[in-house]
Amino acid sequence: MPLPARPCRRRGRNAVRHGAWCVLMLAACAAYAEEPFIYRAEPGDTLIGIGKRLLSMPAQWRRVQQLNRIQDPRHIPVGKELHIPVTWLRRVPESARILTMRGQAESDGQSLQAGGHLAEGAVISTGADGYVTIVLPDGSEFTLEPDSRLHLATLRQLADSNLRDISLVLERGRVETRALPHKPGSAGRFEIRSRVAAAAVRGTEFRVAADDAAARGEVLGGVVAFQGLAAASQVELNAGFGSLVRGASPPAEPKRLLPAPDVANLPTLQDRTVVRFDLPAAAGVQGWRAQVAMDREFRDVLSETQTDLPVLRFPNLDDGEYWLRVRGVNNEGLEGFDAYHRFRLKARPEPPFPSTPVAAEKLPAGPLVFRWSEPAGVAGYRIQVAQDAKFAPTARDEDGLTGSTYTVEGLEPGDYWWRIQSIRADGDRGPFGDPQPFTLRPLPPDPNAPVLDERELRFSWAALPGQTFLFQLSPDPQFSRIEIERALVEPRIALERPAAGTYYMRVRATDPDGYVGPFTTAQRVEVPENTTRPWWVLLLFLLLVPFM
Repeated sequence: MPLPARPCRRRGRNAVRHGAWCVLMLAACAAYAEEPFIYRAEPGDTLIGIGKRLLSMPAQWRRVQQLNRIQDPRHIPVGKELHIPVTWLRRVPESARILTMRGQAESDGQSLQAGGHLAEGAVISTGADGYVTIVLPDGSEFTLEPDSRLHLATLRQLADSNLRDISLVLERGRVETRALPHKPGSAGRFEIRSRVAAAAVRGTEFRVAADDAAARGEVLGGVVAFQGLAAASQVELNAGFGSLVRGASPPAEPKRLLPAPDVANLPTLQDRTVVRFDLPAAAGVQGWRAQVAMDREFRDVLSETQTDLPVLRFPNLDDGEYWLRVRGVNNEGLEGFDAYHRFRLKARPEPPFPSTPVAAEKLPAGPLVFRWSEPAGVAGYRIQVAQDAKFAPTARDEDGLTGSTYTVEGLEPGDYWWRIQSIRADGDRGPFGDPQPFTLRPLPPDPNAPVLDERELRFSWAALPGQTFLFQLSPDPQFSRIEIERALVEPRIALERPAAGTYYMRVRATDPDGYVGPFTTAQRVEVPENTTRPWWVLLLFLLLVPFM
C-alpha cells in the first residue's frame, strides 16, 4: 500500500491559501500513487538488490515482497512483473535546458541564456516582451509567454528507469506545452498546477493560462485531466476542448474550441516595416491572439499581439521569412485552434517620403517637379508616374535617379499617380512607396480680345460651370501695382473707360471643389485718347451760338 501523505502545516495569515494548495497537492499525489511502477525481473535479480537500486528506503523491499506475494526474495522468476508504488521509488534530481529565449527573462535575478540549464526549484519570470522555451528531462517542451512566472517544482527521474516526476507551478501568465506521449496506466507524472487548478498530462499539446482568480486549460492534442483546486471534481479534456476554473468552483463543462481562423487569402509578401494582416470575421470570436516566429514550431517567438479587432500588427521585425500563428478567443477567454501562415517581409531600404506633389493635389499642366526625402544608406531611386493606380502602363518610369528631385514635361491634363523606390549601392531594392494621386488641370485659355468704346472697357473669357474668378488690371506687366481687382462669379467684366495708356489684365479661376488655378498670361491693352466729345459739350456749344 502507498505510504500516507505528510500533512501540510503552516501558520499565519496565509494558512487558508496554503491549505488550498495542499488540497490540490494531495489530490494530485493520490492520483499519482494510483499508477504503480512495474518492474520486470531480470536474471539474477533479488528483492534486496532491487530495493537498493530502485527504492528510496531500500529496507522497504519486504513491503514489495508482501505486495507482490514473492515466496523467496532471493529467487524471482525472470520476467515477473513487480508492482511498486511510485511513492516508494528513489528519485534522482534532474535539470531542464533553455532551448530559446527572447526579450526579458530571468531566474533568481539572473538573466536567462539559450543553452543554459535550470535546476529543480528554479523560478522563471518573463517581462512584457519575454519568451522562453525550455526542454524538460523527458524531452517534453514548454514555452513561457510574456508577463508570466513559473516554478520548476519537481524535476526527478524515477529510480533506474526512463520515467519522470515533473511538476510545474504556473503562478501567473500563460504556458504552452508539448508533452511526450505517456502510456495510460504507467507510472510517472507530468502536471501543471496553478492557484485554482491542476492539469495532469498524458502526452499532449495543451495550454494553461492562470492568475490568482482563474485558470484556463485548452487541449489541442491528447488528453488532460483538469481539476479544480478547492472542488473535488475534475473534467477530462480531449483534443479540441477547453475548460475554465474560477476560484473555488469546479471546472466548467468542457467547451469545444474555436476552429482555426481562415488565413487562406492573407498576403505572402509584406513590404512595410509594420506588418499588417486583416482577418475575416468569424462566428463566436471575441478577439484574436497572434504570434510571429521564424520557426514553424514556434519555439522562438519574436512578437505577439492580442486584439479585439480582426487587424493584426507587428512592428520592429527585420526583413526575412516568417510564420504567423493566429487563433480566435471566445467570450470565456478560451483560445481556439491555431492557423499557420508563412510570409516574407521585404520592407527595406524604405521608400522616401514624398514631398511634392502632395496627395490629391491639383496642379496646372506644364513642367512638373517631383520632390522626396533622402533616406540614409540609399544611393539611388526609381520613380514611376501613371494614369492607372496599378501602374500598368506607366507614363514615366525613370530608374537610377540621384538626388531628390525629378522634372517631367509633356504630361497631358488628367488624373495621375506617382510612387518612388529606394536603391542601395549594391543594387538591393526596397518596395515602392504608397502611390500618391494628383491631378493636372488644363491651363486657362487666354481671354478674348477686349471691347472698348467711348464709355466702357469690357473683357470676357472661357469658363467651366461653377467657377468663380479674380480679375486684375495693372499698368505694370509684373502687377506690382494693382489698379483694379474684382472677385467675379461670371466670366466677364465691364469697366468704366480708363484714362489713355497701356494696361495689363489677367484672370484666375477657382473651381467648385476649391482648386485655385493659375493666372492667365498677362494681356496687354492699349487705351487711346477719347476723341469723341461728350454730349454735354455739344449741347453747351449749341446753346451759346445765339450769343456769339
